[in-house]
Amino acid sequence: MKPLAASPASAEKPENPLIHDLNHIMVAVEIYEQRGLNRAARALRISKSQAHDALKQLEHDCRHTLFEGKPLRPNAAGEHLYQTLGLPVARIVRNYVVYLEGTGPLISIGASEYVLQEYIAKIIAEFRRVIPELRICLRAGGREQLEAKLVNHEIHLAILTVEQPPAGLVSQKLLAVPVTFLVPARLGIESVEAFFSAPRLPVPLACPPPTEGVSRRFLPWLRKQRKECAITIDAASTAMMPQLVAGGSAAGPCVGVKGLTGHPGVKALPLPGLDPLEVRAVYCGQPSELLQATLGAIGEAARALTSAE
Repeated sequence: MKPLAASPASAEKPENPLIHDLNHIMVAVEIYEQRGLNRAARALRISKSQAHDALKQLEHDCRHTLFEGKPLRPNAAGEHLYQTLGLPVARIVRNYVVYLEGTGPLISIGASEYVLQEYIAKIIAEFRRVIPELRICLRAGGREQLEAKLVNHEIHLAILTVEQPPAGLVSQKLLAVPVTFLVPARLGIESVEAFFSAPRLPVPLACPPPTEGVSRRFLPWLRKQRKECAITIDAASTAMMPQLVAGGSAAGPCVGVKGLTGHPGVKALPLPGLDPLEVRAVYCGQPSELLQATLGAIGEAARALTSAE
């Protein structure tokens, strides 16, 4: 792969070709990890324009475009920058921030945006009850992102829908939730069979990314039912499904919890013969005393949430 810095023959070198503003590098790291400019800006608590300007300055310094497409995805140069410079710098900066913020015990937790938005407040309340001085660092991401963060020791714990975690990771079951099929309520459809038996699907079929637990359950079920239906809308996440369905533009699988299936304009239909989805706490290696206490608190919160649902 070509180096990030321009060669003398192609362009004049910048004064400090290997030194970039740490803020610019951290913006690029967040864009890489959050898979988008808006999410990165929210994670860093800056405006979208500030994140955009920082990225453009870093690309100017590197003399390479680092991200392409909508939403932004790293190209070869961006991948190289992240692995060789961005990730090591991010680890140092994040550890330094932790050092500055205090000396209480710290636990870093990763989960999907939906889990963080809907349930993390209740989980944190349980943490505070068990370990009042605990400091909590939250990271949003998809399954593959969070598993990578665990392996790289960037987070202590991830809450994921997985059957079996990759080698080197350990999991503990928290709860089981059903996978349901969401249809626009206005259609008046009362069963999954009625939806798929129509000569033509009433609305397009949508599905979360194939790496998400819902899709790993639903897609084999669809094939087993011999339903010759193409997925015409690739949703960015499971949390997006209710919005797509409520707008009347799609139908598709989702996690059967009230926060999603109770969305106005949506009707949740059972999927016969489909096993529930297991939500697990995933971590790396032998848990420390702090992590064991955290797992206990999450287990209590999960049981409370199950009862409330």
